[in-house]
Amino acid sequence: MTNNFSGLAADSERAYLSTGSFIYAVDVKTGKQIWKYPEDANKEFLYYAKPVLTEDGQLLIGSAGTKHAFISLDPTTGQEKWAEPFSGAQGTWVASPLVFNNVIYAPNTDGYLYILDMSGNQMVDPILLGGALWSAPVTDGEYIYINSLDHHLHILNLQTYELTTPIDLGGAAPSSAALGNEGVYVGSFASDVKFISANGENEVIASASDWIWGTPALDGETLYYADLGGNIFFT
Repeated sequence: MTNNFSGLAADSERAYLSTGSFIYAVDVKTGKQIWKYPEDANKEFLYYAKPVLTEDGQLLIGSAGTKHAFISLDPTTGQEKWAEPFSGAQGTWVASPLVFNNVIYAPNTDGYLYILDMSGNQMVDPILLGGALWSAPVTDGEYIYINSLDHHLHILNLQTYELTTPIDLGGAAPSSAALGNEGVYVGSFASDVKFISANGENEVIASASDWIWGTPALDGETLYYADLGGNIFFT
């Protein structure tokens, strides 16, 4: 294990933990380790992002080490599913990818969004958003919303791959947006939460006492969010 961020995903049989040099699969009933990937540690490969399970039976994750491999594993065995990992990015993989309609949308710290098919092949040229991308994209089915450390929210049309004008958040946004009705809620290091619609209209709807790192949570009509000062708010 390692003293750093770790990622966790689960299905009905196994939990998948990415931490440091390894990805582990653990039986959710017995707590026993089923497999780990790779067999031996390699300091060039580090895994911190939350792994993503796909409907066609893949476990997707990228390396945050000096080698920038983006890989697909078999969740049952831990064996690699692609013959070759995707290695076209120049930065590390901190964010989890979004999988939607059999397309992988993978943000990288080099500021690009990589769009891959389910076999790990690049479908179109990478799209430059800017800033380090640490958070998983979210989608409403028509647009993709991606936060960046460059203090902006980027909105991408899923049909045309065109970007709207970036939305200034006033501070870095290391976590994902929260989907709402006809828009998203975004917390940032500006210590506030903005509601942003797909057409770019936005307003501050709530404030905090310190930086907001995590994704807000929407439950019905109530929005919950927390800051780095240890405060929890709702509105």
